[in-house]
Amino acid sequence: MRHAGIFITLVALLAPATAPARTEGHVAQRAFLYEEDASNPKGQRYPGTVVWCLNRTRADDGTDDVEILGKVDIAAHRLKMIMSLRRNVDATLPASHVIELKFSLPADFNGGGISLVPGIMMKSKESAKGAPLMAQAVKVTDGRFMIGLAGAARYRVGNVESLAHREWFDLPLFYKTQRRGILAIEKGISGRQVFLAAFAAWGETAASTSPKSALNPPRCAQGVASRPSNGKQGQARKA
Repeated sequence: MRHAGIFITLVALLAPATAPARTEGHVAQRAFLYEEDASNPKGQRYPGTVVWCLNRTRADDGTDDVEILGKVDIAAHRLKMIMSLRRNVDATLPASHVIELKFSLPADFNGGGISLVPGIMMKSKESAKGAPLMAQAVKVTDGRFMIGLAGAARYRVGNVESLAHREWFDLPLFYKTQRRGILAIEKGISGRQVFLAAFAAWGETAASTSPKSALNPPRCAQGVASRPSNGKQGQARKA
């Protein structure tokens, strides 16, 4: 995947369709893990769920803010992931928004761990071909990745449009065993509500153009934290 810029140092970062399930009071949308399989040229497809919510938080500049949280669970692999999306208010970080991915894997995970998440693709439906967001991904620690969305105006508009209106995420995964996978995540009704509400709060999309349901999105339980309490999301410099 090619990117417009390179973000280098991040410091102090801290199956068939089924009816949506309900998890912790929220409606769970679909997620699927696709993996390469030497014995099956079509690979393997493992179903899972994602629960979206809008989280109240405090930005690094001290102002009240919101962030998007998605909690993914692929039960067959005991793979869990929390994806957070927040706007960037750190002028030293050349990114418009920051996506953080935190994986929780069992000790006997068959891929040995996740070594790389090179970027994020957006698509209109599960079977469609994805288009990449203009961004740069960095591994922070084992199982934790940060993706900075390009801050230049010509890329920001396209990224926001894709995030706000496309229905599925594709996260390419590279395992430590050299195998590859793709984590496909659906927004669904609750995800659409959360994304539209967040971008409206950030002034990225006009609230008047959003469905009325976006004005009352699923909200995260109080006390939910997507990152360490030091709150500093990071710094970056160009090479």
